[in-house]
Amino acid sequence: MGAVALALRCLKPASYSNSQIINSTRIGARELQFIVKGSVSVLYTNRTTGRGSYGPDESYGPQTYFGDAMMLLPAETRFRLKVRITCCSRSCHSFIFSKLHFDALCEGYIPIVRAMKMQLDQAYIEKWIGF
Repeated sequence: MGAVALALRCLKPASYSNSQIINSTRIGARELQFIVKGSVSVLYTNRTTGRGSYGPDESYGPQTYFGDAMMLLPAETRFRLKVRITCCSRSCHSFIFSKLHFDALCEGYIPIVRAMKMQLDQAYIEKWIGF
């Protein structure tokens, strides 16, 4: 139960307004976000032009999470996000779990972290991250 209590204390509330950028190449936050209310859209960069052009691809709503790729990358890895994540509802409320807290959890609660990693999708590293 200690690991769950530790993880819950590490969650930080966040609120975003319509069209506000939550994460992008310029921000590069290493966070897993759990959406409580509202929704977000993930916009992929246009791979043919290479810069500045986005097309909508995914959206996430209440009781979902996003940011798998940022949790699964080693902390020392330099990367560039290939996506821009924005609030696409009137407002969006979420809880943020940072990579720093995830790594701290990894050191002391291996079975809990193993279970979390099984839920995170490795495919997002290739889809969302450029090196």
